[in-house]
Amino acid sequence: MSLIEKALKQAEKERRHKDVYWEILTSALSPASQKKSSRIFFLFFFLPFLSLITYFSYLAWKYPPELSQPLSLKSITVRHHPPPLPLTKKEDAKTLLPEIKSSLERKTSPQSSALPEEKGGTAKRVPVQPWGEGVRESSPAQQARDLSPQQPNLARLHFDKGKELLSQGNYAGAREEFNTSLVLNPFNPEARNNLGIIFQKEGDLLKAEEELLKALAQNPSSEKILNNLGLNCYLRGKWDKSISYYQSALRINPANLATYTNLSLLYKKLNDLEKAEAMLEKALSLNPGHPEALYNLAVLLEGRGEKEKAIGYYQRFIDSSGSSYQELTEKVKRHLNDLQG
Repeated sequence: MSLIEKALKQAEKERRHKDVYWEILTSALSPASQKKSSRIFFLFFFLPFLSLITYFSYLAWKYPPELSQPLSLKSITVRHHPPPLPLTKKEDAKTLLPEIKSSLERKTSPQSSALPEEKGGTAKRVPVQPWGEGVRESSPAQQARDLSPQQPNLARLHFDKGKELLSQGNYAGAREEFNTSLVLNPFNPEARNNLGIIFQKEGDLLKAEEELLKALAQNPSSEKILNNLGLNCYLRGKWDKSISYYQSALRINPANLATYTNLSLLYKKLNDLEKAEAMLEKALSLNPGHPEALYNLAVLLEGRGEKEKAIGYYQRFIDSSGSSYQELTEKVKRHLNDLQG
């Protein structure tokens, strides 16, 4: 069979296939077939769908949904604080102290308190939620308001007693009074600051830092606490951290002369004499007769070889020191004679 015959047979075969496809398409699009298809769609799709809608509408009309019952409110037991007692004597405070301590222990205990027994003889206990899980801690001001009325009065008595003992140098007694004050009122940053001072004077610098940081957490805007933390870091050789605390204190009170003089000593430790001099000049711009700034600036200038300037500041220190620096004034006078001689 030649190639031409094969090509003719193939073309005839393709023509027949096209004729079959065309017949199927024209029959599907004819009015009779369209009518038949619409009947099939109506019987097998639309009628079942309409039946389901009718059925569910009937159920909704026959059985309306019931309203949910409101939750019953649980009774809340309010524990009233006893009326405030007059505290005019220290003996009254000592008498009430054991009672307040025991009530605080019961209040802060993680165990559930015993409830009165019911008629059946068994006591209901409410499961206690572990501390810190799902409980939002209230602010110190809110917790302070939750204290019973007599507690702040007692706390203040012990705090004042602690300050008196601290001024007398009785560190052990002052520490005991401050701790008792904090048991009665844990939200007293001044008491924690004074505890930090006591530990610092006793040489326990880490414990002092711990108490001072607790105080700062309760009162972040306290210039006094920031200065004490600066001194604590200075004594431990953490000079960069000390500078940071002192700078924070200056942002709160830019007129604190002692902070400027302390910063000048730190910058001198770091051999940054320009900043050290700038701090002292700033202090003297606020108070030209500040003895510590005059003396430190004179020492700095003498160490830098500026003898004439140093002599002038030494003389100004002598004129403004008064009786507060009597021993140092005598030493400066003798040193000044040596410089001038």
